[in-house]
Amino acid sequence: MILKASMIEEGRLRAELLGIWKTLLDSNVLTIDDDFFEKGGDSLLATEMVLEIERRLGISIPDSLLFEASTIRRLTEILSRTPEVQRKVVYRVSGTMGQCPLLFFHGDWGNGGFYLKDFARSLGPEQPLVAVAPHGIKGERVPRSLEDMAAQRLQQILDFQPQGPFYLGGHCVGGMVALETARLLVASGHEVHMVAMIDPIWTGAGQPWPTLERQAHAINVEEPNLIETPETSQQYQEAMEAYVPVPLPVPVPILVFSSTFDGRPWHQVSPDFTLFELPGGHFDLVTVRSGIFAAHLRDQLKRIAGQLQPRL
Repeated sequence: MILKASMIEEGRLRAELLGIWKTLLDSNVLTIDDDFFEKGGDSLLATEMVLEIERRLGISIPDSLLFEASTIRRLTEILSRTPEVQRKVVYRVSGTMGQCPLLFFHGDWGNGGFYLKDFARSLGPEQPLVAVAPHGIKGERVPRSLEDMAAQRLQQILDFQPQGPFYLGGHCVGGMVALETARLLVASGHEVHMVAMIDPIWTGAGQPWPTLERQAHAINVEEPNLIETPETSQQYQEAMEAYVPVPLPVPVPILVFSSTFDGRPWHQVSPDFTLFELPGGHFDLVTVRSGIFAAHLRDQLKRIAGQLQPRL
């Protein structure tokens, strides 16, 4: 029997969550108002938490929910009072919406993109960060091409942010989908002021997309603990290998942050191109080294905003 969270008594739900958190965070002094990520929770622990809650209580936890509710009190309130929590595809990670957000295609179909919590802290509270989830999470079908992935996310992005200017970014596959989303936005008459691509893999020469095993070997680390199916990985590999980048119809500023993979070929998609070669590996560029990447990105966001200011 699959339970709905609202069928579980609130006190029991709170106690179960507290027990799971104490085990994962290795602490006996947690309270229901402690933030999971501020108390040491990282992306892998967050994934373990979701799996343990689902295993122990038989309820489904959308990955997007933990960005909205990262304390036991708030998580319990939502789970116990909402008949069925719907997973969001575009959702706020940090910041208010007083200025244009960075719409970030996190590309982490295996672990839910929880690394964005650390990235948001590195980016700073003045810059709103909005996550755009990849396909393949919680059974969502993976489209056959990166162009189709962008097309399916376009309306969801416009529902969240109806007007430009748009600032897009993404890691790995997410960076390429962000680029194709920029193409669709421009074609629809919207302004795109930036696309930031973090260690994207150029496939324009017909070279195969490195599998996760080959990526891990290339950066000399153990393969990440991804919670995914071989089918999902294969579907992404096929979509990547079929992808041929072509120039954008207008010169959108493209920022490429490379570490493991050569970012130079991406100059072909726009004449307004800037390359940053950063230390670290493909995965830790947005996790343990996110501060380095975020500092460069903050500078570039300020530079682009300054160039767009009206001159008196």
